[in-house]
Amino acid sequence: MAQKKLAKLNPNKAPGLDKIHPRVLKETADVISSPLSVIFLKSLSEGRLPTAWKLGNITPIYKKGSALNYRLVSLTSIIGKVIESIIRDHLVHLMMENQLLCDAQHGFVPTHSLRIMD
Repeated sequence: MAQKKLAKLNPNKAPGLDKIHPRVLKETADVISSPLSVIFLKSLSEGRLPTAWKLGNITPIYKKGSALNYRLVSLTSIIGKVIESIIRDHLVHLMMENQLLCDAQHGFVPTHSLRIMD
């Protein structure tokens, strides 16, 4: 699972505070996915995440228009995002498999995007 997630990373995104660039993670996915999976499993079994995976640096990014038009972006660890994505996918799978989501649930559910018609 980790190798697939790493291989899908956007190499043009910014690294988090840990300074590990997504391009490095993507290009070394076949080598680092196994040891990273061991770290993920240990972290989950102990119920703790490394602090570096939880920290973020909030940075203003300029948007079009006025000189005062900025949006805030939190740059967090790419590895932290990978484990979050793996956990999310697993939870959604379990909820769908056990029919724990109502028909009105659309967020985070594959193939259930809500279309708003004009």
